[in-house]
Amino acid sequence: MSFGSSTPIAKRVVLKVGGAAIFHPEGFKKKILPLLEEFQEYQVLLVAGGGDLIESMRSIHKIYPEVTAGAMHWRCVELLRHSLEICYDLLPLRGAIRSALDFQSLMSNVPTQGQHWICVTSFYSRDLADSIPEKWRPSSDWNTTTDAIAWLLAKMVSADTLVLMKQCSIDPQWSLAEAAERGVVDTEIVRLSGLDREPSLRITLRQG
Repeated sequence: MSFGSSTPIAKRVVLKVGGAAIFHPEGFKKKILPLLEEFQEYQVLLVAGGGDLIESMRSIHKIYPEVTAGAMHWRCVELLRHSLEICYDLLPLRGAIRSALDFQSLMSNVPTQGQHWICVTSFYSRDLADSIPEKWRPSSDWNTTTDAIAWLLAKMVSADTLVLMKQCSIDPQWSLAEAAERGVVDTEIVRLSGLDREPSLRITLRQG
């Protein structure tokens, strides 16, 4: 899979599509396409959340707490493969990056305009976790959602902007900490961004 081209170098933006958007009865295209219009000149990397798929795993863990949170975390990460494939079927865009090899190819080429779905396991999995710098590595427990995982992707690809799509009412002026206090983003993205000594990444909340 080749991601290089002769077109001008583009800035990168990571767009986290919330799992709730996937389950929205009006269809998630109506929520994503307007955002993509705003970033036509960017390379947009889209990460799909898990929504009710992940919530079902939370429910199972409450019933069987003897199963470790770490084990449940990595099962949830694997489930995100299915979110990715559903999103790709509904909105193929320029393609999907599914494997670590695909991700390495993305990283080895200069970013050019286009929109790609990114499978979480192509850059974050139990097998890949040790290769991620510790300062960027999310905790493998329920504190981590696709918010923190999308932040990790943005740092790995040196993105300029991270957009977190949220179904709930939001105030774009909220800080991450304020959003976390309201349960809008996970607490792990707050912890990780707080450790970032070079906070060049712009993080925005968008309703959609």
